[in-house]
Formats: sequence, C-alpha cells, structure tokens
Amino acid sequence: HASEGHDIDKVNGSITAEASHTYGNLETVNGSINIESSARIEDAETVNGSIKAADNVHAGSLSTVNGSIRVGAQGQIAGTIETVNGSVFIDRGGNIARNIETAKAMGLLVGNPPIRNEGVAFGPFQVDCSAIGMCGVLA
Repeated sequence: HASEGHDIDKVNGSITAEASHTYGNLETVNGSINIESSARIEDAETVNGSIKAADNVHAGSLSTVNGSIRVGAQGQIAGTIETVNGSVFIDRGGNIARNIETAKAMGLLVGNPPIRNEGVAFGPFQVDCSAIGMCGVLA
C-alpha cells in the first residue's frame, strides 16, 4: 500500500485503503475501492467499479460512474457523494456534510440522510424545495 497520505491511481485494478491508515486521493478505472474501518481518505473516485467504505471511515468526497457507493455505520463524508448509473447506501449513523447526487435517479437529496436503526437505500428521492431555495421553480 502507499505511504501515509499519498495518492493511489490504478487502471484495471482495485484499491484497498487499510484500516486506521490515512490516504490522499484514491482513483481507479475498471476496479473497486474498499476503504477499511477507521481509515481516512481525501477523495475516492472510480469508473466501472463500486466504492465500499466500512464503519467509521472519514472521507472527503466519494464518486463513481457505473457502480454503487456504500457508507458503513458512523461514516463521516465531509463533501459530496455522486454516482452516475449506480445506487447509494448509507448505513445507520452516517453523516454526509453536503449532497448525495445520482444522475439517473429521479431527484436530489439535500442534507444528511435520515438516521434509522437499519440501513437506508436512497433513490428515487424526494426533494425538500425549501432546503435548496427552489420552491417557486418546482411548484
């Protein structure tokens, strides 16, 4: 694995961020990204692969094209979660600071996901127009 805080870039391969370590940006094409428990990363991005963040992961933003994103219990995502042609799953206690965006879903979820005892799969979404200041446009 890379040294603490360094970036990892791969083509045709998966990336594993080891538990309790700190990484920079993780990027891969045709591979998945697995972020083990209590790891810290800046951002993770993949094309044709999924991102799985275990429990207690701290990350900037997560982004995938043609893949799903799963954030484990108590995951802390400081930025956004984006997927094109994929699904997003936030386990109990996850905290998303900004937005969850899916280009092929029916809407946009703004703010933190609801906290429930079981995991919550998102999409299609309901939009709270007051949260994004677009009630007049959406009416």
